[in-house]
Amino acid sequence: MNNLMLDGKNDLEYFLHLYEQGRDNTKIKRNTLETWDERAERWGRELSTDCPFRRAVDERVLHTARYLRARGILGENSNVIDIGCGPGRYAAEFARTAGHVTGIDLSKRMLDFAADYAREQGQENVSFIPCDFGEINVEQQGWAQKFDLVFSSITPAVGTWEGLEKSMQMSRGFCFHSNYIHWYDELEQQIARDVFQLASYSRPMVALGRRKHYALCNLLFLKGYQPETRYHRQKRDDSGEINLDLAGYYASLFTDDKASLEKNTRLVYRYLETKADKKGAVRQCSERSYAWILWDVRLNTGVR
Repeated sequence: MNNLMLDGKNDLEYFLHLYEQGRDNTKIKRNTLETWDERAERWGRELSTDCPFRRAVDERVLHTARYLRARGILGENSNVIDIGCGPGRYAAEFARTAGHVTGIDLSKRMLDFAADYAREQGQENVSFIPCDFGEINVEQQGWAQKFDLVFSSITPAVGTWEGLEKSMQMSRGFCFHSNYIHWYDELEQQIARDVFQLASYSRPMVALGRRKHYALCNLLFLKGYQPETRYHRQKRDDSGEINLDLAGYYASLFTDDKASLEKNTRLVYRYLETKADKKGAVRQCSERSYAWILWDVRLNTGVR
């Protein structure tokens, strides 16, 4: 659709198409239970150590929670749900001031790590439910207008407008969604160039995140809501220990089939050894930007 002077129904159709475009890109990993279970194992190990991954995650979680608390959303009577909660870092942090937090995820293995972490943090007002969000019937589940905050961050569970509408049906207050819109990892670029001979490389998920953010802002506005947007930037200069998890993480970015992953992990590991310092650590410099969208489902102008 080349005509940018759109209105009414045509506007909605354009941004709906834009929001859901690219979900079947073959270079974007399929979101299967097996994929998320495998990712849970790696994340569980990394989050148990003081590594760049954990420090970046915890920083982002803390800044997000501060923003939501400043908006008065995570109070002692707040009922919160985290869709696609993963290893539960957001859920446990929110529970420090919220009344109750529910975390849901496709991967039970993710939720095992999440429950363990919540217990370690002394948070008893958290519960975790394994489920496929796409298959949930909100009315039958008893979740219609049950939550003061419906939260989602970088999850394919709300990658369609149908999924977003379902999340809004669950809210009696606010919805929040976060996605990354910029990602530069110096080591990742070096691996792309030196190991995989890619003269130019960018993450497909970043382009998808930028498009989704732009489309979602417009969709919500056209649907009559009044979304507010904030941006969070992380700039880090870290050192990480060289191990198979780190090599496997970088190898997975350039590997479409599981059969080649082990071979590519070995290639990346050997490359990382050439970059290591005397302590066996490698420098990881990165810049990341995340877009936050917050909207009150009760504030709807009725504009269509």
